[in-house]
Amino acid sequence: MLERRREPRQVAFWNGKIGYNQRKFRMSCLVQNVSNSGAKLTVSYGSDVPDDFCLTIPRREVAYFVKVRWRKQEAIGVEIKSGTPACASRNSRSSRSNIPSSFSPFAA
Repeated sequence: MLERRREPRQVAFWNGKIGYNQRKFRMSCLVQNVSNSGAKLTVSYGSDVPDDFCLTIPRREVAYFVKVRWRKQEAIGVEIKSGTPACASRNSRSSRSNIPSSFSPFAA
């Protein structure tokens, strides 16, 4: 099988949140695997997810603006845009004041 990923992914199985429309709407997802530039998510209704949204991973205390690169049934592949926690400031209720400037899923 041809590997098209630019970098290795780490198996994750973390709970995540998808936020859109200025985070007025949210839905749960499962982050199946991650890399420094993207992730594979599983959602109940993949077709209802917008093309651009904020992905929050509470376990890692990060929130990123992502773009959907592919969809297959309930699975979605997303690209982390510019590698920065761009949407963290949009959540005024967030207690995440120490979000790192770069995300490494391989950090403990």
